Amino acid sequence: MAALEESGIRPLLTVSQLSQTLGLSLSWIYRRTGPKAIDPIPIVRFGKRGIRFNPDHILLYIRSRERHPASGTLEPSDGIARVNGKGFTLTRKRFQTGSVWLREDRDPVWWEGFYRKDVITGAEKVSRSWRTVGLLGGRV
Repeated sequence: MAALEESGIRPLLTVSQLSQTLGLSLSWIYRRTGPKAIDPIPIVRFGKRGIRFNPDHILLYIRSRERHPASGTLEPSDGIARVNGKGFTLTRKRFQTGSVWLREDRDPVWWEGFYRKDVITGAEKVSRSWRTVGLLGGRV
């Protein structure tokens, strides 16, 4: 263990250590380590049942899911986003809310926007779908 710390590698956390650190139940953590987890926690597997967590990856996981209060506003524009001289319309037909996350789990770091969109199905029913958008020019 001392050799790992001297080489700069931090010790991995067990499920119970992560549970105590985050203040979450063991079952919550196990649900997010399964193969069909909706929002999986980054894990290190040793065999079929050995699960450990890298503290640095857990910190990135938490930071990428932080929600900040909507205190700022975007500058008004003509509704056209321009990329290399080509424009496309960004205006929506109704008011929408969403969120923006700083994605630090990949290199390079980038901003990602999330919003819901109404989709009209063939039976004239309206359903909402969750959309994800990589924001242009948002790389840090």
